[in-house]
Amino acid sequence: ANGLGVPLTQLFDSPQNTQSPQPMVRRTQQAEWKDPETGYIRRQVSPPNWKSPFQIVEIEFPAQSRVTYETSTNSKVVLQQIWVIEGQIDIQLGENFYALQEGDCLAMQLDQPIIYSNPSSKAARYILVVCNELVSILKESS
Repeated sequence: ANGLGVPLTQLFDSPQNTQSPQPMVRRTQQAEWKDPETGYIRRQVSPPNWKSPFQIVEIEFPAQSRVTYETSTNSKVVLQQIWVIEGQIDIQLGENFYALQEGDCLAMQLDQPIIYSNPSSKAARYILVVCNELVSILKESS
């Protein structure tokens, strides 16, 4: 995503849809991507092509899994909030470590490397809200 200069959520979008954007998408129509190596499942909950400063994603994170994302200060500013629905997730964001349990929510800015880990013997499930348009949010709040 960094190399292409696009938000990570855009890499998981379904191919360009020729239909006009709709404000609702049924679960059966939500695009899913499964990592063949780890079994990690990422489902795009937000309606595709809908103009919004944020995206909602649901993640099923297998037991004993680890995912690493490299980010840099040259990348677009991306804000995320992670809400753990089931299980536990450890997050290493740069030098900071967070051990999240069911019901916990972590807000963060992705401006340094991040490692997601599921140290338990059970799968975890979490909701990820991603905001890629910080500039428009900052303008609205000033």
